[in-house]
Amino acid sequence: MDKVIKNLREQLFLLRRLVELLDELISDLKQSSAGNGVTSTVQSIEAVMPELSKTDARLQSFLKSARIDNISEYIDRQADSVESAVARRLLSQVGALQPDVQRRPVTASMLLVNSKNFIDFNLNVMSAARVGPTYGKTGAAPSARSGRSIFNANI
Repeated sequence: MDKVIKNLREQLFLLRRLVELLDELISDLKQSSAGNGVTSTVQSIEAVMPELSKTDARLQSFLKSARIDNISEYIDRQADSVESAVARRLLSQVGALQPDVQRRPVTASMLLVNSKNFIDFNLNVMSAARVGPTYGKTGAAPSARSGRSIFNANI
């Protein structure tokens, strides 16, 4: 039981750190379209992910050696004690953090797409890309530059 508790504590610590780093990444992406601070945050995330994988692999190895399918089943098989109560509490905390960890990369991804679109828009404006006659005066002749767009982005 000590191995399980130790492993769950490690996972909980790493998941909390990962949530903190993902929040920092989201904040960096919201505050600056230039991505200031993003590199260091991503490097920190990259350092946490292998550690999280290692703790999960150790837990899965332990469960396999005990011939049990999941950690909840293992904890339920143990006699009621302070240790089993601690393990249940840690397991519920880890389970509560996992959806948060899954949602945050989606948010960061959407912010990255929006930043890319913003950059594309600004490059098109700076390159004097013009829209076609769809947005011009009715009956106006098409502009000579109407087909010019660096990234084929809509303006």
